[in-house]
Amino acid sequence: MRNMHLTTLLLTAFVCTALTGAAVRADDDRDPEETVTVQASASVYTVPDKARITFEVTKEGSQADSVQSEASQTAAAVTDAIEGSGVEEKSIQTSSYSLGPKYNDSNKLIGYTATVSITVRDLDISEAGRLIGTATGAGATGVDSVQYFCSDYDDRYEEALAKAVAAAAKKADVLAHAAGRKPGDVVSVTEGYQDTSARYEYASGAQYELAAASDSAMNFDPGVTEIEASVTAVYELKD
Repeated sequence: MRNMHLTTLLLTAFVCTALTGAAVRADDDRDPEETVTVQASASVYTVPDKARITFEVTKEGSQADSVQSEASQTAAAVTDAIEGSGVEEKSIQTSSYSLGPKYNDSNKLIGYTATVSITVRDLDISEAGRLIGTATGAGATGVDSVQYFCSDYDDRYEEALAKAVAAAAKKADVLAHAAGRKPGDVVSVTEGYQDTSARYEYASGAQYELAAASDSAMNFDPGVTEIEASVTAVYELKD
């Protein structure tokens, strides 16, 4: 009975393999020497319209519990001030918290440092400068990072993708005619790697920390973001 069951499994595997092989051969029926393969990319540019800011509250002292308490209280005051400026509660997050010892040059313990990071999301860029003034006024000791992103990223990426396909068709036409042939039907089009980090632009927090102290209503210029798409396309060659 066991041998019969094993035979059935082997026959099933053989049939599945044969069918799979037939499907692959049918798909590969085209002569690769009668095709042209091209790669193309295209970019579009868009202006970021949203910002994400991470504030820091840092406190130092000789006692760990008092430093921790002071940092927590100040962070709560900063959060309240941000909410009071019109930012929704769901857009505010305590993104990190740390408490650690502080040593002098002789490696002697001299106290403790507590740091709380507060991240504010979904901000209109026009509100970023005002919010920095609000947060620093409530006790934030610095700006860890400012992140820019584009709410229209997906639309712009699709636009870049369409341009890349058009560029691939043009390259196939040039190559085919250079070889004394003409491009035929599209055999396949494969999307290339999409760098989704292009949705965000990072900036150093140091320059914003200094600017916030002197101008609480500073303006932000996010510049432009490049969104790129690439494709690999295969075309038939015809006489």
